[in-house]
Amino acid sequence: MAEIGPMRLGPSSRKPHRSGAFSRVSDGIRTRDRRDHNPELYQLSYAHQADPNLAGQAYSALRVAERNVDIVRSAIEAFNRGDVEAVLAVASEDIEVYTSRDMANAGRFRGHAGFLDWLTQWLEAWDEFTVVLLDVETIDDRHVLATARQAGRGALSGIGIDMEVAQLFEIDRDGQIVRFQLHQHREDALAEVGSGAG
Repeated sequence: MAEIGPMRLGPSSRKPHRSGAFSRVSDGIRTRDRRDHNPELYQLSYAHQADPNLAGQAYSALRVAERNVDIVRSAIEAFNRGDVEAVLAVASEDIEVYTSRDMANAGRFRGHAGFLDWLTQWLEAWDEFTVVLLDVETIDDRHVLATARQAGRGALSGIGIDMEVAQLFEIDRDGQIVRFQLHQHREDALAEVGSGAG
């Protein structure tokens, strides 16, 4: 579990910077990417004896899922340390960013410029902001779901919040993040996958 300390955003720090916009995050993010005690990998040798092609396909799909988890972890770590360029490096040029209507800064933003607009607006919404990354899990060969707990105090309202959120990433075959969604509830994020919108 990786925790980011309270983030205090003064007037000069509400724009995204190359570094220093976020606190550093420690290693040790817990993931469910099927690397430890992996029954799929354990059974591949038996599947290969029965059908080498089927075993190869299963192994390839598993490797793609693991790669996608690595991409998401790297993107989150870069985001948390304020390395916007590293985030953009793994984001498609026409990435779509979506925040659900029950969250601050709701709406859709497209492309790298849209992502930077979203990021600026998000930071401007908070005086203090704390994030604890709880879990990262593979949904299918294109989607990864990160669960986080975030707490903060509104910049204008002064109202405090403390809630768990779901971050849904869609990654194409080239390893680029083509869609990022922020939902208040995990079930809503999973529904986006099922509907084909995510």
